[in-house]
Amino acid sequence: ISGQTGVTATVGSTTVAGTATTAGAAIAAGDISINGVALGAITSTATGAQRGSEVAAAVNAVTNQTGVTATFDTTTGAVSLSAADGRNITVTQSTNAGAAANNTGIGSAATGSTTIATSKVTLNSTSSAGITLGGATGGFTSGKAEIVELLRQRSRPYLFSNSLPPPIAAGALCALNLVQQGDQR
Repeated sequence: ISGQTGVTATVGSTTVAGTATTAGAAIAAGDISINGVALGAITSTATGAQRGSEVAAAVNAVTNQTGVTATFDTTTGAVSLSAADGRNITVTQSTNAGAAANNTGIGSAATGSTTIATSKVTLNSTSSAGITLGGATGGFTSGKAEIVELLRQRSRPYLFSNSLPPPIAAGALCALNLVQQGDQR
């Protein structure tokens, strides 16, 4: 479609910053899920760096299912997550104490919670007219002020005095949200 419209969408990588961890209690299988995939059991450790290493290894063991990779800080044990292709990262932690951020090194919220990290989607146009969203009943054009003014003057027979209908605006917003969510739909 980009070849026909001149519009391209780019997405940056998605990241979740880690948090420092200390020697950790064992983490039960399923206490942590990344993008809906449960991590296996992780044994107790003596240092934060060991904990970070084990959690990162558990995340990386399911990368082919989640699209998420993990690295860890060798001093603090903080585990950072990344999805290079821009997909969302969803971290779900059970209510068990072993799933707490200070035990896992994953910088997400308290136990029993879900954290979702998203990336930024950027739309670019090679057309001097900018990017137009809308439908048969109206729409809007974004671009340089001179181009928008030219379109207003030259396209009068095609312009309406009514505003963009809410369902069309909602549909355009939904379409942009789907683009942002990537391959999860």
